[in-house]
Amino acid sequence: MMLYRRSLTTFTSLIAAVFAAIILVSPFSAEAQSVERIAAVVDDGAITSSEVDGRVRLALVASGLANTAENRERLRSQVMRTLIDEELQRQEADRFNIEVTDAQIDEALADIAQRNGMSREAFLGMMGNNGVPVSTLRDQLEAQIAWARLVQSRYGSQVAISESDVDDMIAQIEATRGETEYLLSEIYLSVDGSAGEAEMRQLADRLVSEIRSGASFADIARQFSQGAGATEGGDIGWVPVAQLDDDIAAALQGATAGTTTSPIRSTSGYHIMRVRDTRQSLMPSENDTIVDLRRFALAVPPNAPQDHSNAVLQIAHDVSRNVRGCGSLQQRADELGIGETTDAGSGRLGLLPQSVRSLIADLPIGQPTAPYRIDGGVIIYMVCDRERPTTTAPSREQVRASLTRERLDMMQRRYMRDLRNAAYVEIRE
Repeated sequence: MMLYRRSLTTFTSLIAAVFAAIILVSPFSAEAQSVERIAAVVDDGAITSSEVDGRVRLALVASGLANTAENRERLRSQVMRTLIDEELQRQEADRFNIEVTDAQIDEALADIAQRNGMSREAFLGMMGNNGVPVSTLRDQLEAQIAWARLVQSRYGSQVAISESDVDDMIAQIEATRGETEYLLSEIYLSVDGSAGEAEMRQLADRLVSEIRSGASFADIARQFSQGAGATEGGDIGWVPVAQLDDDIAAALQGATAGTTTSPIRSTSGYHIMRVRDTRQSLMPSENDTIVDLRRFALAVPPNAPQDHSNAVLQIAHDVSRNVRGCGSLQQRADELGIGETTDAGSGRLGLLPQSVRSLIADLPIGQPTAPYRIDGGVIIYMVCDRERPTTTAPSREQVRASLTRERLDMMQRRYMRDLRNAAYVEIRE
């Protein structure tokens, strides 16, 4: 048994969005509840062993890490610290009468499914096969929502961004015109004291190894990062070199798109940076073009006869040659009664896969691409709208929002640190 008083080093994802799932399970029987082991006591609350087990499974699924005995064992201590932080957040929210409704949790769950390009039912059905209990996901979402509302309630009115603050930031941005800036994602792991230094470094090294072996940076960031951009896969946007900490700037020097850094130690913790793109500050780039895409997909089962595959491909070629306009694409799909037309969303050209980018970069609006073969079918893309960049300078509203997020993030980190330092935590496993 380990006893921590006022010096617990923690690991948490404060407002992390997760890849998670629901599996329909029967309620615990009274007998099962009576023998449930307590894994940790946190002030007036407790964490059970089954909660730890469920979160370990969730962490494995969410991060894409292999479900091995070694990974389960390594994650267990990190998961415990995450659950301790969430219990502290939940208790603090209760103290300030912050309530989270089932409807709010359901909405957050639906958002997770949508971000993964799936219906709620399909998402939950697929993830449920991994054995993550419904309570695991809902408890995590409840803690995240409650904490975000509490931080906004307590500190939102204290974040006053003046016009001079905005002017100063815009002047700094203008001073970097023509210099390199990076489109970055970040995994941030807090180190509150020397006791957690070795553990956090070991975790950071392991996450980098998994990412470089093919694991999704965004998925791991959602589950493990304590940074403000965790819910968006670690996204922190475009950042000029001049605005980066010296150690991070040095680690990124000469980095190209796709680079993942080794762990970088700052005064507060470890940072793992992912370079998604580079450009010259305030200089328009073709990759900054915003495109609104529609996608027409025809399914071809892997075991389909060749005649069937050829027939589907012929239909796709017919659509590509004869359909013009996004409305007509939907109409043609309805007439055929097969396939599926979906809104592929609006976003930067530079963030699309290279295979798709090359198809649509110079494609006239309303003209389909040639059929594009993928595993399981054929896809046709169409650009419904295109907005070419004239400048990359952020608006005053964007600068103000960025400064507000930065200051709120600093306040909530301090808040969480104070809660940990004041907590009574007894770990029993």
